[in-house]
Amino acid sequence: MSARVFRPKLPKTVDSNISKAGPPFTVEVELRHSDHTLFRRQKTGIPTKQLARKVRDSFFEEFNVLEGGEAYAKTLAVVRSADGPTLEEWVRKCVDELWPPVIPNTVREYEQALRDHGLPSWGTTPLRSLRSADLKTYIYSLLEKRVQISRGKNKPPEERVLSLSSVRAIKAALSSALSLAVEHRIIETNPLIGLKMRWQAADAARRRTLGIEEDDVPSKRLLKLEEVQALLRAAQDSPIYSAIFLQSKLGLRIAEALAVRKSDFDFESNVLRVRKQLKRVERKGQPSKLMLTELKTAKARRDIPLPPSVREWALQQPEGVPLARNEKDGWMEPRRAQELFAEAARKAGLCGKQNLPDPTSHDLRFHWTSRLLNDLNVPVTVVSRLCGHANIETTLKHYSEATSANLADAMSRID
Repeated sequence: MSARVFRPKLPKTVDSNISKAGPPFTVEVELRHSDHTLFRRQKTGIPTKQLARKVRDSFFEEFNVLEGGEAYAKTLAVVRSADGPTLEEWVRKCVDELWPPVIPNTVREYEQALRDHGLPSWGTTPLRSLRSADLKTYIYSLLEKRVQISRGKNKPPEERVLSLSSVRAIKAALSSALSLAVEHRIIETNPLIGLKMRWQAADAARRRTLGIEEDDVPSKRLLKLEEVQALLRAAQDSPIYSAIFLQSKLGLRIAEALAVRKSDFDFESNVLRVRKQLKRVERKGQPSKLMLTELKTAKARRDIPLPPSVREWALQQPEGVPLARNEKDGWMEPRRAQELFAEAARKAGLCGKQNLPDPTSHDLRFHWTSRLLNDLNVPVTVVSRLCGHANIETTLKHYSEATSANLADAMSRID
C-alpha cells in the first residue's frame, strides 16, 4: 500500500483550513484515510495566524505518519475495493478500534453474530452496495436458517432454527456497524435505520412453513410470592442468599446483585446506589477476567429506596467484602451463582413442574416488576425508573405479565 502524502506548505494567501475571523483563530482539518475512515482534527483559541498555520501543518504531518506508518499499516492488511471497504473489512475495524471497549461482552456477541451469519453472505460486499430491500429479505430468511446447537459435553449437537431473539441480535449488530460507517462518512445513510420489520408476523409465518408447533412451555416463569419466599428459605445458608434477597426485594439484575457491597448503601439517604455490575470480561489476546464494569445505559445507574426489611438486613452485613461472595470472601463467579441458584430452586421444590420452565435468577426480577405493576398498582413510569430500563416500553413489553389471580380479580370487579 502506498502512503498518501499531503503537503501542507501552502501559499500564505491560501488558508482554507483556518477560520477567517480572528484572532483567536480556529484550525479544522478533515482528511480521508486509505481505509475510507475520516481523520478529523480541530483546535480553537489560537492567538495568531502564523501559529495557526503551524498547528495545521502538524495535523497534516500526523495524518501522514498514520497513513504511511508501520503501526497503521498493520490494520490495513486487507485488499480494498474502489467502492470503499467491504462489510468484512469494516466489521474487523469495528471490533479492533471502533466499538467501545467498555462493553467487551457485547462486542464479542456482535462479532460472533456477524461472523456466523452476516459475513458468510455479505462479507465481500462493499458497504456502499448494501441496500435496504436486500438486507430486509436476508434478515427474514434467517428465521428459517437451521443451526447446530451445542448441548454440552458428551452430548451430540441439536439442530434448530434460529430463534427470533437471535435474528434480532444479528440485525442489531449489523445496524451498529453500519451506523459507525455513517459516522465516518463512508456511507451516507444506514440502510437498516427506519426499516420496519414485522417480527411477530414473520415468526408466525415461519412456524407454519416449517411446521413448528407453538411451545406450550413459556420461556420465562412468573414466580408466585409464596414460591419466592420458599426460594429464600431454601437459600438461607447458601452463599447465593444475598443475591436472591436483593433481586427479590429490589429487582436487581443478577450482575448488579453480585456487585453489591455494604458501601453501596447510603443509609443516611436510605437508598442503594446501583453503579456497577460484575462480569467476566473477555479481551482479545488476553485471558478473561472477573471485574466490575460500567452499566450499559445511563438510566441503569440509579438510586433505589430501601424498604425497611432491606435496610435492617443491610445494616447487619460485613464491611469490605461483596455481600454475595465465594469461600475466599471474593467476588462470586456468575456461573457459580447460577449453579447455586439452581440448587436452591431444586431444594425449594420449584423445578420439574409440568408446562413450566425451571426458574432462573432473572425470574426474580420478572416477579418483582410484575408484582409492583399488577398487585401493588405502582405506575409504570415509577417501575421503569426503579428497574433502570431505558424506556417504559421495555418494562411493559417484557415485565408486565399478569397472573391468573390478577385476571380473576379484574373480572370480579365487573359484577
